[in-house]
Amino acid sequence: MPRPRSILMQAAFIVLLGAAINLGVSLGLAWFRPEGNWATRTTPQALSGVGMPAWAVQRADVTGATALHRRVEQDGRWFPGAVRIPWWSRANTAPTPEEVERQVQTQGDWMVTEVAYGWPFKSFRYEHVWTTHPVGFSGRLYYFKEVRGGLILVQPPAGATSYRWRQSMHAMPLEPIGAGFAANALLFGFAVWLPFQVRRVLRLRFRRRRGLCGECGYDLRGHGSETIRCPECGAIERVTGPGAAQPRHDAP
Repeated sequence: MPRPRSILMQAAFIVLLGAAINLGVSLGLAWFRPEGNWATRTTPQALSGVGMPAWAVQRADVTGATALHRRVEQDGRWFPGAVRIPWWSRANTAPTPEEVERQVQTQGDWMVTEVAYGWPFKSFRYEHVWTTHPVGFSGRLYYFKEVRGGLILVQPPAGATSYRWRQSMHAMPLEPIGAGFAANALLFGFAVWLPFQVRRVLRLRFRRRRGLCGECGYDLRGHGSETIRCPECGAIERVTGPGAAQPRHDAP
């Protein structure tokens, strides 16, 4: 019978292993699916709430990744309805007075993009700030400002003349999403633990039905009792099946 301390150590190891797998999956998704390859395919712009000011949000999704592009909106009459905001996004909270003031100072051209990676739940995220400036009659220039909670691998060119400038954006997320990270760690740990546990249970059942010690396989037949202590490893075993009543035969 495993000791409580041993069980706790095994559980801790399984959770840590699940966390390591989750980290590898999330960073692998960020490496092989950079934001610039998919985050420009967004939903129509909609509001994150009914009160003003609110975030005007566009959303893009691929398997294992979600991007939200948001800016402060103080007049919601152009955006009927609402967009579905993930529970982990900062767009769920109303803009701060500082963010509203920054939007006013830049004449509505201050934007924030929030990107999260992970599967099946989002586990890591980053966000970056960018601005646009009007040029000519209808043109715009796009400028990258800063990244939060991430590491830039490829920075977009400054002063690009098209919204497509973000296609070159590539960053690695470093800010964990607590609940998503914990859920993925438990799921991955359980997925690794389950096959070994099934194998162990089947092995115990097979050995005990043959009159052997379930832990070490020592032959316990002919000891006159179905519940005995194994003389080899000290485990207390209940030998079941025909093996418990059969005499022990040693090789000559």
